Amino acid sequence: MLASELPPTTRAKVHRVADLMLEIYSTLVDMQYLEPEAIRKGPHKINITLSREQEIDDSVIYLWQILPYLNLAYAEASGFIFGGTFVDFRDDGDILSSRDPMYAIAYDNQEGCGLDCEVDENGELNLPYMRPTMTTLTNLGNHQCAMIYDVKTDRIWITDQLGDGTCDPALKDVPVGPKFNNNRNDFTHEPSRPAAEVLKDIVKWYRDLLEIPGGDGDYGVSEWDHDILKDFYEKNGWPDNFDAHTFKIDLARYKAKEVAKRHADMPRELVEQLLEWQQGYGKESLEKATLMMDLTITVDGIWTAKLEHWQAQQTQRRNAKQLEDAHAMFDLLCPQNDCQRPATILALEIEQLRSELEHTIADRYARPIRRARQAKILNNAWKAAEADVTADIPDARLWDGVWRINVPFYADAQYCRDELDCRMRDIKAVQDWLGQVPDDAHMARELVRYQLDEMYHHDWYESMRPRRYLSFQMREWLDPLKRYGVCSVA
Repeated sequence: MLASELPPTTRAKVHRVADLMLEIYSTLVDMQYLEPEAIRKGPHKINITLSREQEIDDSVIYLWQILPYLNLAYAEASGFIFGGTFVDFRDDGDILSSRDPMYAIAYDNQEGCGLDCEVDENGELNLPYMRPTMTTLTNLGNHQCAMIYDVKTDRIWITDQLGDGTCDPALKDVPVGPKFNNNRNDFTHEPSRPAAEVLKDIVKWYRDLLEIPGGDGDYGVSEWDHDILKDFYEKNGWPDNFDAHTFKIDLARYKAKEVAKRHADMPRELVEQLLEWQQGYGKESLEKATLMMDLTITVDGIWTAKLEHWQAQQTQRRNAKQLEDAHAMFDLLCPQNDCQRPATILALEIEQLRSELEHTIADRYARPIRRARQAKILNNAWKAAEADVTADIPDARLWDGVWRINVPFYADAQYCRDELDCRMRDIKAVQDWLGQVPDDAHMARELVRYQLDEMYHHDWYESMRPRRYLSFQMREWLDPLKRYGVCSVA
């Protein structure tokens, strides 16, 4: 530790910053974005040798030693405020990144300059140089903002990578001052504030829901859905009477319902895809094969063209059958052209929650505590969704159709059965067609044999996947709707 080598005023400054960063992280724990086990308080072991090689001031190294860091295995994601990400100076990579937070060196190298720039009258100020007493408090996210702290001045800049200005809401109307160098890692011309003021405001912004944890889709909710998350927090009593468990259930159900809405449109999308193929590539392939039959004159050429024409017809017939089945499924699941009926969405939401619960329980790599907590949330969300099933449940035929195309394991098993049957029929058809090809059509016969060999030894056909799924039997406990007597799954 370097504490004894620093002036008391400097130690006081960096301890205040570390304490306020801990308060921010604790607020994120309260908001259920981090779990309590995520926070790792200081002191920490930092690579001092590397830090000094980078000419970093001892005050910054000491700050790094006492800052709280996060074990992201206990976090919803790595996204932090203003599109940044959490920083961890126990990692040598973050130490190096802190010396070039705006990726200026890489940019200058791309422009053909970099650290070999010719020094002009401003000296090294034109190089992409980070001052020794400055450090990042957040890493840069996807071309957004980074929080920069200067121990010497005890001020924080929240700087925008893509614009010349600040992301600090409190300074949005403050103009940017003149810049006297080309150093993209010099932020001193931008508006800044005292560090404690900024960090206390961040806590307040979270408590007032002016900022929502993550911000970049890290909750599984799109970044523009700030209002949805805000509603969940307010509904569940944030900040003073917050029911964290119910909040997590609401969030789990919301995400499952969004997935359900996308799945509910799959019958429509399948019909559209098959129609597009039929009217586009499928039609063109048949026309091209027909033209080739008219243009060729050799025996080999004629039979090769016949093979392509026959295969195009076979594919057209398969597409027509698939389109017929897709229309039937669309009519079943989307009566009156409506795929988003509440009952359908509820059925798919229940299945999505059940599937997530099963995967969570089976996740060998998750931390046991986190896995247990998440399983409890999903189980309660699943029960809450099932409780919404009312007497107005549609007829069993609809539920059965929803179940069959959306239970992932069942759908995959059915796909494999259909695909294997189709491949066997295709192989038999090609074998029969080979019998029509005359012996002197050597190239055509060789082409057919090659295709048969490819069909027999196709990676999919040889894999364990078909056998695995063909032996699958739907287990009764996987059907949460069977208890209502509205669904019969074979």
